[in-house]
Amino acid sequence: MNYSINVEKCYEPDVLVCGMGPAGLTAAIAAARTGAKVMGIEKCGYSGGNITNGMVNTCCGIANQLTGELVVGGITLEICTKTDAVELPLKDNKLFTSVGPYKHQSNSESIPVYFDIELFKYIADRMILEHNIDILYHTRIFDVVSSSGHIDYVMLANKERVTAVKPNIVVDCTGDGDVAAWSGAPTVVDDNLYPGTVKFLVDNLDADFRTAKDRQSVRTNTQKAMIKAHKDGRIGLYTVPFASRLNRQVRDSASFNNTKLPLVSIDAESLTAAEITGREQVHQFMKVYKDEVPEFKDAQLILTGPNLGVRESRRIIGEYILTVDDLRNNRHFDDSIAKGTWPIDVVGNKAGPDGWNADTAFIRPYGIPYRTLLPQKVDNLLVAGRCHSATHEALGSTRVALTAMVMGEAAGTAAAMAVDASVAPKNIDISKLRELLISNGGII
Repeated sequence: MNYSINVEKCYEPDVLVCGMGPAGLTAAIAAARTGAKVMGIEKCGYSGGNITNGMVNTCCGIANQLTGELVVGGITLEICTKTDAVELPLKDNKLFTSVGPYKHQSNSESIPVYFDIELFKYIADRMILEHNIDILYHTRIFDVVSSSGHIDYVMLANKERVTAVKPNIVVDCTGDGDVAAWSGAPTVVDDNLYPGTVKFLVDNLDADFRTAKDRQSVRTNTQKAMIKAHKDGRIGLYTVPFASRLNRQVRDSASFNNTKLPLVSIDAESLTAAEITGREQVHQFMKVYKDEVPEFKDAQLILTGPNLGVRESRRIIGEYILTVDDLRNNRHFDDSIAKGTWPIDVVGNKAGPDGWNADTAFIRPYGIPYRTLLPQKVDNLLVAGRCHSATHEALGSTRVALTAMVMGEAAGTAAAMAVDASVAPKNIDISKLRELLISNGGII
């Protein structure tokens, strides 16, 4: 079938940020602060991505798991403070004091490092408006027009039907690497992708989630119930329940992430089936919990996440591919633009816990090269977030929200620098990029 449409509106920003999730939000703000005219596109009615539409409000990747020392700064830390996740100043730049390997959980889990989801939406809007970023919510990117390794137009669909954007530089923060793939950049999709998760919010629990003791009790009791229910054949796929507090004030409500959904999120039928299965799992799990977990006796299911959380899909093959060996050896690079430190969280597609071991649980901070944000074969494109250039195993660490945010800040800054210098992103002065990130509070 041949189909054509007359496009009557075309936007012309310096920098177009595609996807306003964790990486896209910081990318857009960073590009604007560096002097570029910025436009952001988001499919939902708010920014934040998995943090807001998936209810993944844990600040994973914020600190060295062994020492408690912050590894994020700049815009990322600014957002953490504005959304009530972190209170500054911190003593010695640490969220908690080291108590030795395999004991750090007792300290780090007692620290309130959770985004307030509704506050995050509000703060994101405020920061977008304060930086004069042209934002379009409820808008889908559906195609890219490229020629000779250069993105000419990005095509949008919304209530105005079809419009176009003619950007100077594009930052792909779609998570799925849609713009990169559709513009001709080499990408990869592994055969055994990490499963997705539908998170669900539960209220009226008989537990005080402000205390580490009650949080651990809920975790232990729900895990026992899941193991028994799976053994009895009452549930299928699941992972160990982890309860996330909504914010530091709420006592008896928490969200849970123990659904497990094999899917390929760049396949519409697979994505649809996973959403449906995820909600089915939630209701199965809630029945088990209410029957067998004391804290759930009077509990109520309030909602499931507006979108399921996707851990992995399409990744670019960049100028450098970050490996698990880089992580385990806490390598730093001449072009490092951010730090990662989250455990190598490799989630499998079978029922049961996906436990970390000594080789993966305590990863010292490592560098993330700028080259992992640079797709091959497309000259005016950067990426940030889980679609960056990393192996499947390395992505187990780099895919989390705070690490995506610091990547986004670097990508947005680099995009604005490229516009200012009239060069491709791969030809900017990397040393100046690093200096600028550090001067803006970044930790690289």
